[in-house]
Amino acid sequence: MYFVYILQSRKDNKLYIGYTEDLRVRFSLHTNGKVASTKNRRPLELIYYEAYQISLMLKSVRYFLNQVRVIDLFKNKWLIILRVKRAVFS
Repeated sequence: MYFVYILQSRKDNKLYIGYTEDLRVRFSLHTNGKVASTKNRRPLELIYYEAYQISLMLKSVRYFLNQVRVIDLFKNKWLIILRVKRAVFS
């Protein structure tokens, strides 16, 4: 399985979008400060992930998620409203 995931920093509330083959190991690396882009933003919370069987889809989904801008993130973490910055799939 392949995963696209979103982490939220409890320190600055910013989001990090990534992908991996092993979500548990990758999240552990993030929380233990082993990932350069998130080590100074700990503690982190895994707020969303999706699983895929084909790795080619991962990069497209991650690209799409990086092209959208989070407008509002509700406290219950279930609803993320996204505004597309530009059309990704024409």
